[in-house]
Amino acid sequence: MAPRCEFCAGLTISRLIELDDEGDDYRHHPSFSALEQSADDGCELCRLIIECSKRTQLKKHEFFPFLQHTICELDGHNDSSIYARAKRLNVSPVAVGIRHLEDFSLDTPRKPYVHHGLSVRIGKDSVRDAHATPNSRRSSSSRDQTLLSFGLRIRVPRERELCIDGVQVGSFQLDHNLGSQANHDIARRWLQDCSTHLNCRHDEPSDLPTRVIDVGAGSHDNAARLIHSHGTKGAYVALSHCWGGRVDVTLNSRTIGPFQKELTLDILPANFRDAIIVTRQLGFRYLWIDCLCIIQDSVTDWELESQKMDRVYGNAALTISAIAAGSSDIGLLTTNIDSRPWPKSASLPVSSDSEDKVDIWMEDPDEESLSQLCLDGPLARRGWCLQESVLSRRILFYGKHQIYWKCLTSFLASDGLCFESRKPSPFQCMQDITVSLQKELALSTSCNSKLERVSETSNHEQVLVEYYDLVEEYSRRQLSLPTDKFPAFSGLARRLSPTFGDYLAGIWAANIHRGLLWHMSWAGRFCRHVDIKRSPSWSWAVTDEAVAFVYKHWPLHVNAPESHMTLEILSHEITPKNERGNAVESNWYGQIESGRLVVEGLTIPLIRSSQKTRFTMGPPTEDGQIWFDEPLLSDMEEENGLAFSYRTEENGKRGMLSMNAGTDASDSTEIDWEAYMERGYLLLLVHANASPDTAPSEVERQTKVRPTNRAGSYCLAIRRTAKGGAGGTFERFGMAILNNPATEDWSAWERRCLTLV
Repeated sequence: MAPRCEFCAGLTISRLIELDDEGDDYRHHPSFSALEQSADDGCELCRLIIECSKRTQLKKHEFFPFLQHTICELDGHNDSSIYARAKRLNVSPVAVGIRHLEDFSLDTPRKPYVHHGLSVRIGKDSVRDAHATPNSRRSSSSRDQTLLSFGLRIRVPRERELCIDGVQVGSFQLDHNLGSQANHDIARRWLQDCSTHLNCRHDEPSDLPTRVIDVGAGSHDNAARLIHSHGTKGAYVALSHCWGGRVDVTLNSRTIGPFQKELTLDILPANFRDAIIVTRQLGFRYLWIDCLCIIQDSVTDWELESQKMDRVYGNAALTISAIAAGSSDIGLLTTNIDSRPWPKSASLPVSSDSEDKVDIWMEDPDEESLSQLCLDGPLARRGWCLQESVLSRRILFYGKHQIYWKCLTSFLASDGLCFESRKPSPFQCMQDITVSLQKELALSTSCNSKLERVSETSNHEQVLVEYYDLVEEYSRRQLSLPTDKFPAFSGLARRLSPTFGDYLAGIWAANIHRGLLWHMSWAGRFCRHVDIKRSPSWSWAVTDEAVAFVYKHWPLHVNAPESHMTLEILSHEITPKNERGNAVESNWYGQIESGRLVVEGLTIPLIRSSQKTRFTMGPPTEDGQIWFDEPLLSDMEEENGLAFSYRTEENGKRGMLSMNAGTDASDSTEIDWEAYMERGYLLLLVHANASPDTAPSEVERQTKVRPTNRAGSYCLAIRRTAKGGAGGTFERFGMAILNNPATEDWSAWERRCLTLV
């Protein structure tokens, strides 16, 4: 056994957990210099701490300035390591603690999920207050700029899973060969465990998709073949992947015959070849891959099959996600060995009366996680993959370094760290809608009359909130073909239609006021309308930019005293695009030819000015804010689409005037009458909200969050189209939130009937 100093000799995992329960840490060396001397004398844990301190860099925290105790400023020194900073401390006691992640459920006491590492603290505040209560943490006021800290990771072999008092200790050592038998065994175990989950669907085999790949019964066959299912039932796997450019091997009118005879693995891109191997390893016979099961040179076949994506992914027994592969030739079953020179690990006893030990390693600040892959990975940027993720009942993800699992019950990783904070954040806000979608899928594929519809059993309001979460996420993603904007989202819309009713170009008729109130994302500049004819101007699908919904997290207060001014929808009309004539029924969720709303509501003239006014974060002095979809002129240097509106009067007629918001403008709000650029615009009132003393909504009571700007008037900025005619046909070009006018000011608004296209 490697030598240990007197301080490390008394250090065990059990002792650290006991101290943590008492709100304390283990007192290690009295100074950083003593720690370094111990490392030089041969103590392996002290040596590891010193080496990690040299490799751990201090960075100013981007979002939480109160965490400066862990990311101190460097006082002008060039070396930004923990080691360099610790050497300059006058007082530098060292303490070691256990690190764990806790269950933050509101209905249960906080408890650890897993003791996953050690924390090393250096500085005069390194030892916690001896009088602190169990599990308490230092308040922000007690943190000191001289406190430095960093983490170490606990690892254990998979075959020696370690728990203390029912809590897992450490993460498992990884097999970086994702095609190894060990990783196949892990995936099989996850799939088997899922079969015991009460919340996960375990239906009888459903109808296979129109075409599937028969991977064969043997695990070592070098060929598969394409079959036409003809309504055959069976369990199958679907692949979610990124094409990443041209794919040389696809199904088309020339290859469909040969593929039905034999599909040799050697000719397939790596992603497809590996997906066949995984399908065989997990005991399935059939696999669905889009470009091998949809005829790529047939518009008719693509339109027919693209309407079935909700069933393809929703009915699949498992979806394999190539979440880390940016193109089809990268592969799933890769071997990625980290070649970086890491410090040699150290061992630490589990307890004083046991010979069991764990390995202590330097923590990797760039460690792969499912959360990081879902936020920044190749599939996170692909539009089609969003509905594939949400519709799938269970997903096996292949990252670069390990595999992951998601079902309705759990999130898992092969390193054993399956706790709350490592859940992929795009899924954290989609639990209700995922359950709802799965219930609809179960209803559509089951003869069980006892199944209840989502609209009868689920939290209708929460599902609607999550629908707009999905739309916002989808709007940030890219599509190879701009015309796929609706088709790539159609599976989700189709499955939610029993809950929300008529679907109008991405917006639900039953909640149309909420769906109309979108504007540019806070990170964007404008929501320029696309040149192609794919969406009405009032739908979020009219732009390729990221959008945000104003009323996503709370409902419109339609029972408020002012609700008689809410926009009235007289009629709506959506014309689906159908290039096959009457060959099949119209697809209301795919590409559309046109869409219009006939509405009646209050309007007021809007004049758009090129004048700038200063953008401030303080209380607004203006009458409201406007987010324009497009710049006033193509060559104007507007910072963004945000403008402020002011009540004005011209020729005895009251209206609204907009000024551009900018950081380089003057503070003056005096109107420059020479800066008028456009007239003939209107603000159309969509909804006037209640006063702040209105009773909170059900969602606000549940979430205990009440918006500060509930009182306000929400409008669309509209302009007459070139073919407007006498009837008044308008298109949207922005959205506005106005401070509620005084009662006498509503007299300036004119009620009119008009058509939005």
